[in-house]
Amino acid sequence: MPESPDDDNPVDACLWILSSVAIVILLVVAVVQLIRGASLSSLIGWAVAIILIWLLSRSVRGWLRSRYRKQVQERQRARNERARRAYLAVLTDQPLVRPLILYLRPFNSGSEYRLWLGSLGTFGGSSALPDTGGLEVGLSKITAAFGDFVALGDDIETIGSGRVVTGDDNWRSTVRKLAEAATCIIMFPSPTAGVTWEMELLRDSGLIAKTVFLMPPLVVTELSGTAARLIDRLGGEDFDDAVSESAPEGSIRTGNEHAQSDWEEAREHYRTYNIELPEFEEYGQAFLLDADNNSVEICPLYSPLSGWRHRVDRQAEAQLRSRIERIGKATGSDWLPMATSLNAPANQHFLPLLSYIASMVERGWPELAEDDA
Repeated sequence: MPESPDDDNPVDACLWILSSVAIVILLVVAVVQLIRGASLSSLIGWAVAIILIWLLSRSVRGWLRSRYRKQVQERQRARNERARRAYLAVLTDQPLVRPLILYLRPFNSGSEYRLWLGSLGTFGGSSALPDTGGLEVGLSKITAAFGDFVALGDDIETIGSGRVVTGDDNWRSTVRKLAEAATCIIMFPSPTAGVTWEMELLRDSGLIAKTVFLMPPLVVTELSGTAARLIDRLGGEDFDDAVSESAPEGSIRTGNEHAQSDWEEAREHYRTYNIELPEFEEYGQAFLLDADNNSVEICPLYSPLSGWRHRVDRQAEAQLRSRIERIGKATGSDWLPMATSLNAPANQHFLPLLSYIASMVERGWPELAEDDA
């Protein structure tokens, strides 16, 4: 069989399936020919055909993987360059080219937590970012339609937000400048010293009004019925973890195993700062903090299988698509992948979050604000 597919590349996965099916069919035909007493030359011909398909599959998939990874790296470099230019514009009091969406988080959160987005932010079933990946990768998809997604960090090769590189001596002043210039701020609350300082900055500077907070989901994927049984028999390691212990009968879950304990630690920490974070929800949550520092839910970060079957609000979906197109054309953002993927039932729970970010961009971006006036 061909080697396992690259999970982050849908084209590679499809090619792996097709080549595996082709080899299985050829093997079946060869066995049938052998049973029927086929000649040695005929059997050799079938063996050669199987080997050629296997070699061709490896060659084509190797080329596709190389091309795919190069595209991912090029897009990340472009995000880093846009982040650098946005930072320079902020430092020199120049107007921003696109809305700035600032991401504040502990430095390990991008790789530690995962987020599932279905087809959200993909176009034609493919994307330069994986569908199941780090929380930061998922946020990159969500925010691409609205502006430049920027975070501090020196890991410039990591896929996700555009990086602004700073040192230990000036990162606070950099965060302050970027937060004041940002159209929208997305924050991942954490008890670390750096994020605590950022939380106090947002609260004391009145910037908390344009901030969306995120609670990491315990559940990243949930499968039931035939799919769950099949994966269980195949022994998928990602599904055999503590998260599945809370799954409904007949279901298998993947998730962020330490999300709940980490969140409870953060809740206890911020109580000492008179900030009340919401109780933990297994599907995660995007929420706001009101004037009294109490939380207001926007939407969950994952929708269980049963949630996919609810009635889709086509009118709200169409209105949001129109707004995303208008924002994208006014700001030069990459709006088309997002606008074309809103109709998937599995993506409906994200509509309130997208709508809220759109509202902040519409209010905060001069060209859009003038049109509304």
